[in-house]
Amino acid sequence: EDGAEVVELIAQEAQGHPLFIDELVRQRRLAHGQKVPLRLDDALWARVRRLEEPARQLLEAVAVAGAPTAQAIIARAAAVSPNQFDMLTAQLRAAHLVRTTGARQNDAIESYHDRVRESILAHLERSCRTDWHGRLAVALEGAGTIDPEVLMLHWQEAGNTERAAGYAIK
Repeated sequence: EDGAEVVELIAQEAQGHPLFIDELVRQRRLAHGQKVPLRLDDALWARVRRLEEPARQLLEAVAVAGAPTAQAIIARAAAVSPNQFDMLTAQLRAAHLVRTTGARQNDAIESYHDRVRESILAHLERSCRTDWHGRLAVALEGAGTIDPEVLMLHWQEAGNTERAAGYAIK
């Protein structure tokens, strides 16, 4: 409806990725004819902001984790029950915001795509990211995870250099 110029802009911004093409088309339609910049990060962040708080928090935890992480760790960091976690994860999977390797607690959850993770991280306040790193570090330690490099990173980003140093030595 908008012509070849808009189609070309969408294709360039999405770099041909079908999910991102869909995201930009949705953003364009939600603008109701207003001229809005066609930026993927803005479109992704707008959709994340429309999520209900528990789903958005779970997605933030996944983004801050930065790598595939056991679902039990993310649930513990986000302080959600297993049933609520399953419901929220299903919602986020259906929205193509996260993906999982299975349904078990030890199966991994991660951002659907790096651009999704990057968009979320770019819009989170520094204090929010710091808090998530601390919550993830506590959840990892509580689960008995002995990956010193991961724990060092989360404690460092949480601002706890003493604990980070202990894991750096290990």
